[in-house]
Amino acid sequence: MFFLSLIPIPFLYLCNLILTAIIPGILFGIMLHLSFAESLPIFVASLPHSITEMLAYCILAALLYDINKVIRLKVKKCFKKTTETSYFFKIFLQLVKGFLIIVLPLIILAAFLETYFADYIYSLFK
Repeated sequence: MFFLSLIPIPFLYLCNLILTAIIPGILFGIMLHLSFAESLPIFVASLPHSITEMLAYCILAALLYDINKVIRLKVKKCFKKTTETSYFFKIFLQLVKGFLIIVLPLIILAAFLETYFADYIYSLFK
C-alpha cells in the first residue's frame, strides 16, 4: 500500500484494501450458499479477525492519503507555479508513528485472533 501511495494517482493504494474485503466476501457467500449450517461456524469464527484486519487497513489508508496528497501537490507544483508548500518529511514521520502505534498492534491482534481465537470460537460450534 505504501509503494502504491507514492504514485501520484489518488486512491490507487486502496486496491489492497478492496481486494482484502472482496475475496473473503465472495468465499463466504459461496460457502453460505452451499451449506448454511456447516459454513456458519466458519463465518462467525473468522469475523473478529476480518473486522480487526480491515480496521487496521482502513487506518493505514487514512495515513497514506496524506502522503499521496503531498506527492500529488509536488507533481502539480512542477507543472504550475503554485506557492503551496508541503512537508513530506513531517507527513512521513506522522505515517511511521501512526503505523507503529496503531496499525501494527492491530495487525498483530488480528493475527492472534486468526490463530487462536478463531479456533476457539469454531470449537464452540462443534
